[in-house]
Amino acid sequence: MKPTTKLQKQVYELSQTLPTITEEQREYGHKHCFDHFGYRIKRGTSCLECGELFQTKLNRCKCPKCGTMLKIEDTRVRKLKTKSYYGILTTCKGFQVIRLFMQIQHLKVGTKSYYYTTEVVQHWFRSDGKSTVVALSTTFGYAYSDQWNSFSSMEIRNYDRPKHDINPMAIYPKRGVISTLKRNGFKGSCHEITPSIIFRRLLCGDTFFETLFKAGYYKLIRYAVRGNFNIERCWNSIKICLRNNYPIKDASIWCDYIDLLAYFNRDLRNAKYVCPANLNREHDRLMRKKQQVLDDEARERRASKLILDEKMLAKHRKEFEEQKGRFFDIVLDGRDFKIVVIKSVDDYKVEGDTLHHCVFTNQYYRKADILVFSARSGDQRIATIELSLDTLEIIQCRGSHNSKPKQYDQIVSLINKNIGAIQRRITA
Repeated sequence: MKPTTKLQKQVYELSQTLPTITEEQREYGHKHCFDHFGYRIKRGTSCLECGELFQTKLNRCKCPKCGTMLKIEDTRVRKLKTKSYYGILTTCKGFQVIRLFMQIQHLKVGTKSYYYTTEVVQHWFRSDGKSTVVALSTTFGYAYSDQWNSFSSMEIRNYDRPKHDINPMAIYPKRGVISTLKRNGFKGSCHEITPSIIFRRLLCGDTFFETLFKAGYYKLIRYAVRGNFNIERCWNSIKICLRNNYPIKDASIWCDYIDLLAYFNRDLRNAKYVCPANLNREHDRLMRKKQQVLDDEARERRASKLILDEKMLAKHRKEFEEQKGRFFDIVLDGRDFKIVVIKSVDDYKVEGDTLHHCVFTNQYYRKADILVFSARSGDQRIATIELSLDTLEIIQCRGSHNSKPKQYDQIVSLINKNIGAIQRRITA
């Protein structure tokens, strides 16, 4: 896209002056953005970084030749190709610049690894919050964030959140930061939050975001950014937490807990309720209480032959099938489990009752911008996963009683590997 405004012309000219990525920066990305593997084969263990063949019975060890810490796997696979994103924070003529590089890792048993690095996106932020994106074009629909056209050039692009707000796996430690960002609370670390979102909020005068960022409530910020939680809606309760130095260790549980407090008309400005000593216990207690209320109401409706709510539930079932029906055929097979989309409102209740959490009680089936999966091992339900259809990021993955499931890493990895299948149904 040809630059038209004065700001776009200035950014485009400055973009041409940025230095190419150095070998030191490139090597840092290779080291910190990828897992490094050793494949155990018949003749021994092959380091996929340098190709060295050695003997070991350990699951993790250092390669005796190149010194890389390897994760050893028993597999018949001989090749591996993975993608990752790497970021560099720098400044240029008063602009805060985020440079994002796509890295492709090529591994093969018995040979030295090969890495391909190319710059795909630049975010340029002025101190007053105005921003411009310079990026490659993509080869498919707007939602595809990894289908970059390597034959295109870095040009001014219309900002598109799913495509351009990339959260890099690692950021180069030598960082340039403009003074306005330092004043507004940014100290160099992004705390697993997408850098472009941080800079946009801090520079545009988002006082709620700035206050939480300065106070160190990064988990709450991550949940608000990835999910559908509105910080402003719960600001009075959040201020109580800030005044009492109450750490919100699990943002999703705390937000659900606040919704439960509101349901029972509790004082949301009272530290006694807002800052419980045992959050999980209080959350589960109110969840059971709400479920009891719902069960009592259902019995009363049946006793008095009231069918209004049944009609409403039927309406919810119809709405749910219309919104999520295109995802029902998704089945992801893991090594010892599978992941399926929860296909009915009734199945939401079974899921919530089995794993003792609030996926049904808090009516997750009515949220149009999320997709809920169930991870199962045989007939056993092991975890419930909430995925944002807006950002295509996993909001939460909960096992029994909202615990972290044993297969958490495998579940998250399996879903992330199949994001493309979900994207195709969104844009279909």
